[in-house]
Amino acid sequence: MLETALAKSCITGSCKQIEDLPSDSPFSLYITVLKNQLRVGRLVKRIRTWFNEGRKGPFSYRFTGKETRIFCHKFMFVLHALSQATDPPQTKLKIASIAFCCLQLRDAISYFSRVDINLAELEQCKKACLYLFNANALLLKSVTPTLWTVGYAIPRHIEILFDRYGMGLGINSMQGREAKHVRLSEFAKHSTKSTRWSMVLRHDYMCNVWIRMNEPGRVLYTTHKHHYIPREIELETFCYCGFPICKGQQCSICISDVFKAVEETAIAGALIKEIHRYI
Repeated sequence: MLETALAKSCITGSCKQIEDLPSDSPFSLYITVLKNQLRVGRLVKRIRTWFNEGRKGPFSYRFTGKETRIFCHKFMFVLHALSQATDPPQTKLKIASIAFCCLQLRDAISYFSRVDINLAELEQCKKACLYLFNANALLLKSVTPTLWTVGYAIPRHIEILFDRYGMGLGINSMQGREAKHVRLSEFAKHSTKSTRWSMVLRHDYMCNVWIRMNEPGRVLYTTHKHHYIPREIELETFCYCGFPICKGQQCSICISDVFKAVEETAIAGALIKEIHRYI
């Protein structure tokens, strides 16, 4: 998205500050949407610093968990701000490809971060991961080891966990491992050297297995703000991508012919005939 905003703005080398850009510049609109609608101030500050220091090297940023959920909910707000009716076919194709990839990534994250998952959700996760990889490889030309991992390795790991334990990959999340390591160190504090492992494993079993099986007041509800797929998409006034619309319609990007061509290309795993009109 950042690269698209910069490319559409045609920024000259003499422009050193974001404030020097006109307010209707695509890059200015991009920053405004991030600041006012997505409210990711930390990201905006980092982009400003990178831009004002001369845009030396590619932009690098690590999202927090909260920012990841915000982008999963509102990524289409950014793309609608960058999309214009007068865009050339190549730009329309790139925006539609980014939109499709964001949509598949949102769904994939939602599925592979779950602890409890069923067979139907597992199949949906495998499709979302594969379509994400295909669209990036064929249309965005941006395949990386991380993207390959999402496209092929993660679905396989979920399948293994589901076959063995009936659970999803969320049981082995990074946050969960970090919390477990802290908890295990607490268990080991009050043990002797000879009894350390038996004490740690006993406490670990009691906390993670026995209590969960016998706790009568276990809360199964998860607040919607912790979900990656926004709850609003169930309403008739929101598109499946999360963008607000008139009742019974789709947003202009999701309903476009180029978006449908991108979707068919990702499903087929090869460039279809209709996509050549935009290349």
